[in-house]
Amino acid sequence: MNRRRNLLLAALLAVFAAACCRASDIYIAQNATGANNGADCGDAYGLTFFNDSSNWGSTSGKVGPGTTIHLCGTFSASAGSSEYFTFQGSGTSGSPITLIADQGTISVTAAYWSGKVIDVGSNSYITVNGANNLTIQAAANGTQLANHQGGGVCVGGSGGSNIIVENLVCSNLYVRTCTPPTSSCTDKNQYGTGIQFTNSSSITVSNNTIHDLHWAVVDGVSGGSYSGFTANGNNIYNMDHGLVPAVGNGSSGTLSNIYIYGNHFHDMQAWDDAEDGNHHDPIHAFSFASGTITQLFIYNNLFDGNWGTNVNAGTYLEGPDEGGVITSCYVFNNVYNPSAGNAASGGIADYSTNGCLAANNTVLKQGIIIGYTVSGGATWYNNIVTGQTNSMPEVLGDGHNGLIAASDYNAFALLPTNGNGFVGPGGGCCADLTQWQSAGYDTHAVATPTFGQGPVSYLNFSSATYGPNSGSPLIQAGKNLYSICNGQPVPGLGALCQDYAGYPRSSSGRWDIGAYAYSKGPAPATKFNGAVVPVHP
Repeated sequence: MNRRRNLLLAALLAVFAAACCRASDIYIAQNATGANNGADCGDAYGLTFFNDSSNWGSTSGKVGPGTTIHLCGTFSASAGSSEYFTFQGSGTSGSPITLIADQGTISVTAAYWSGKVIDVGSNSYITVNGANNLTIQAAANGTQLANHQGGGVCVGGSGGSNIIVENLVCSNLYVRTCTPPTSSCTDKNQYGTGIQFTNSSSITVSNNTIHDLHWAVVDGVSGGSYSGFTANGNNIYNMDHGLVPAVGNGSSGTLSNIYIYGNHFHDMQAWDDAEDGNHHDPIHAFSFASGTITQLFIYNNLFDGNWGTNVNAGTYLEGPDEGGVITSCYVFNNVYNPSAGNAASGGIADYSTNGCLAANNTVLKQGIIIGYTVSGGATWYNNIVTGQTNSMPEVLGDGHNGLIAASDYNAFALLPTNGNGFVGPGGGCCADLTQWQSAGYDTHAVATPTFGQGPVSYLNFSSATYGPNSGSPLIQAGKNLYSICNGQPVPGLGALCQDYAGYPRSSSGRWDIGAYAYSKGPAPATKFNGAVVPVHP
């Protein structure tokens, strides 16, 4: 008995020794420093240590579950480098492997990149934390710069799960500086992607600044079923596309449980061109060829700045027109307010399968449009919609025989006077609000007394905070949607029971129209589950 006990104790001690002695903190620089033992930045391993699979494992001194790799100093790569940092293994639940830039300002730079800078590969339980110190960039790639190369990706991987990318700057992968007239711009196919994952689950992209590149964040599926993509608190600008959850062409894959909230999208004009080769979308969810996107939540985002002239929509949901499915989708508490530019399909374009719920959005200088809806119908409540000023001036409109299940309690101003303010299902209705209401829509609308010519000032809300001022007709004029969001999770549909700033909306009585409420409940202890909340400058 004693011998068995001793053998068991010895085995347990061996396991404990391996666990306790495996390196929990390792420091790496571009080149080895000091004693080259990874103990601190003064004695850091070189980058080759990280990229060598023989240094990864569960034994003493190896990189394994629970290890934190600290970056030290400046990393300068050769032009065209790729897979510069390459993960060689996975963490575990509760013990991820973390790459962190917590040792002061860290830059990772090449003249241009031809592939992933940080390659997660197919590994799981990985955290890449810039700690608000890390900048990944190209130094000389763009329209008027020395190089005109595509293919760079700041962080990416395929086939993994439970991956977090947070608190970093991804910049200048391709600096496009096309200005009107756009006919002289010939570099529309020069690419660069900030953060890109394919066929992966439980991906979180939080609190990053991503700018001057073609597509900012992509979560794609090419087959199989994947669940969990969260993008929150990101500042994304000078891009062609912002956030792209997508099921690709020829795929029967499924992407579910997508949460896009608390992000700031702005300034896409640099990607304009005469051919409309870059059709900008801050958010573009698409499902092609038998693919499915489901449980999609887009809320509390700010869309402003110069959108340019090649924008499809601020939020563009594209499914049945390409043979795919988008279902169970919710777009709420967003602010769309371009300082310049126009979108072909408005602030929100709902080309989903059954129609999305669009509620309490503030859509300025743009409209809302639906199309290719094959069943069900879109539902629109409590939105401020001031209409478009380009050649498609719908305030609320149907694109291609789309269906409208319900539209009511919306607020309108600055409608065009040419009879195109509303377009009903099939395009047969309506010249003005009266006809729209006769068709059964927006019988509780808030609209200017001289409809078609009334100023936005009639709605009496703040241009600085987008919230109603005292005496605004928006106050307690909306539909109470508490029964839809009560008890639902946050992140997710439960956030509809709050306004853009996180203040709870009432469980009874009329709600205020628009993203910001005037009738506020108690101040929130936290906003959007810890997300950074963008505010109007």
